[in-house]
Amino acid sequence: MCIRDRQKIETGCLIAGLFESEEPAGDLAGLDRASRGRIAELVEQGDLTGKLGQCELLRGLPGIKARRVLIVGLGKAAELALARGAGDAAQMQQLRDALHQQLQQGVPGLTLNGQPSMRLPNTLNLSFPGVEGRQLLLHAADTLAASVGSACHEEGEAVSGVLGAMGISTEQARGAVRLSLGRQTTGAEIERAANFLIDAWATLST
Repeated sequence: MCIRDRQKIETGCLIAGLFESEEPAGDLAGLDRASRGRIAELVEQGDLTGKLGQCELLRGLPGIKARRVLIVGLGKAAELALARGAGDAAQMQQLRDALHQQLQQGVPGLTLNGQPSMRLPNTLNLSFPGVEGRQLLLHAADTLAASVGSACHEEGEAVSGVLGAMGISTEQARGAVRLSLGRQTTGAEIERAANFLIDAWATLST
């Protein structure tokens, strides 16, 4: 879920993550600004380290409407990602391309949305002809977890503003499905996902 101005949310507790050996980033950086640097001050003092598993409950932070803010240590995730990032990216790209190829073989008229080469290694945005992406995913929901857009707009019925800005037609955008792979995705899972999507498309398009 995408929420701006988290410091304005009236709730019992907000939760934000802190990486080890780093300054507040993301949501936590916004909360730090709202609290006039109070969180960064705690980091500098060593009270907040970001070590994996460390949890610190802060009460009454200035400028934040939540009664408490729970800061969870995320460890050295950034360092680990950098250390194995290239290998992971290459593996996911290979599986992503295999998924795309299998779907192309089983779905005539399948369209890739976006730049063919300069894109994320683990993500495919495809338009299935003659069906709506939401219906397609509902049909395969027992087996496949995917989306028709970003998490921020997933519940809406409107066509993705990004696809619209790319000049993609409304009909093509309505058939769009966003497929994401992870570091632990296997070739067998790719083949199974492709088969379920092809079967779902064939059922809905007849």
